[in-house]
Amino acid sequence: MKKLKLTWLLAAAVLSFAGNSVWADEDSGDLKTQLKEITQRLQTLESEKTTGDTGSAGSVVITPEHNYLDFSSADGNTVFKLGGVVQSDYRYFLGPNTQYFDPTGRDTFLIRKVRLDLVGYFDKFVGFRFQEELGATGVAVQDAYAFIKADPALQFQFGKSKEAIGLERLQNDTDTLFAERGLPTDLVPNRDLGFQINGKAEDFLSYQAEISNGTPDNQTPANTLDTDSTNGKDLTGRLFLTPFHSEDSFLKGLGVGVAGSWAWQQGALPANFTTSTGQETFFSYKTTATPAGDFYHFSPQGYFYAGPFGLLAEFVQTTSGVGLGVNSLNLTNQAWQVNASWVIGGKASYLGAVADTPLDLSKGHWGALELAFRVNQVLIDPNTFGPTAATNYANPGSAQQATAYGFGANWIFNEHFKLVFDFEDTDFQGGNAPAGGWTSEDVFVTRAQANF
Repeated sequence: MKKLKLTWLLAAAVLSFAGNSVWADEDSGDLKTQLKEITQRLQTLESEKTTGDTGSAGSVVITPEHNYLDFSSADGNTVFKLGGVVQSDYRYFLGPNTQYFDPTGRDTFLIRKVRLDLVGYFDKFVGFRFQEELGATGVAVQDAYAFIKADPALQFQFGKSKEAIGLERLQNDTDTLFAERGLPTDLVPNRDLGFQINGKAEDFLSYQAEISNGTPDNQTPANTLDTDSTNGKDLTGRLFLTPFHSEDSFLKGLGVGVAGSWAWQQGALPANFTTSTGQETFFSYKTTATPAGDFYHFSPQGYFYAGPFGLLAEFVQTTSGVGLGVNSLNLTNQAWQVNASWVIGGKASYLGAVADTPLDLSKGHWGALELAFRVNQVLIDPNTFGPTAATNYANPGSAQQATAYGFGANWIFNEHFKLVFDFEDTDFQGGNAPAGGWTSEDVFVTRAQANF
């Protein structure tokens, strides 16, 4: 606000000088008086700026935060957090289209994500979050919920948000180790609508408990599908421990937890399972297959970060009833991943690696280089692939197993910009392999990411 006043006063001084100079011979005394008054006012405003005098209770204080820019009232009772991200990618598939089920992969530039995120706090305990995604497919609401924070250990939340199951899924899109999340994401839901209770007790135990409409794995309900298709609901729970907080403890970066859910009267089966880096389909159920029973998730998970070293691991198991005509089965699918990283010139973190010194070539500072490795796998229940059409629940060309090995390097300029370079090889086995079909996908992705 003060900068705005200063700018206007400077502009007024210039205009005043320009206008009065035409008649300077006749009115030079008035011009000198005006310039003197303007100079005194500028000195007064600069003094207020130096001493921290805000001038009024409605003044705005702007501060940067990781992934957000904060706008707050002077008393801190009203806060708006503005965030955003742009991810621009290039995907290069090595060799022919190395796809098991649907060979549509193409070498291409693409805008992976464009998102705007607004969070508001009022009176320090009531607020909302609204996150919208813009892209070629149109506008999609990612998050839209209101919350009441009665205490750090007790928050009530209503609306659309991430389901608290997958550890990597719960990371911000800007903070993941690789450009795309690993294969376990195929087996966990993304966002859903419901009521959640969450909090952090004693600074070492965080929890979430939620009842929601229910959504297929690796999907977010479209805006037109924000109502439930059945009377059934999902119950989801998660506990996560970070027991060591002493600055002297080697284990202060350790976190372990477990999450799970139970859904009854599920509305739909997952549309398809996709590879991580290439985002290509390798498995899908037949369109005639339908939900036929309850749906369960179970996921032990954890991470460990110490200085430049980072490690993240999770396991996901799902069990669901699937029907095909008069037949039905309980099918169990599994997925797991282990990610490891080492940061040169910075520190590893679940909230994203941080450079010790931001990029500034004039001072010889190059930011940080994060080296990444990942191994991950999805196993589809072999009973999915029956010997006859009446007992085969999968579409032709669907793989029974996908195993991927990824390598990456992230050049971190500062907390608002990084370049990502990833290569991943995914090998497919079993299932309904097409005659003469490719059995692997090799893809290279580079990304420029800007966020605030």
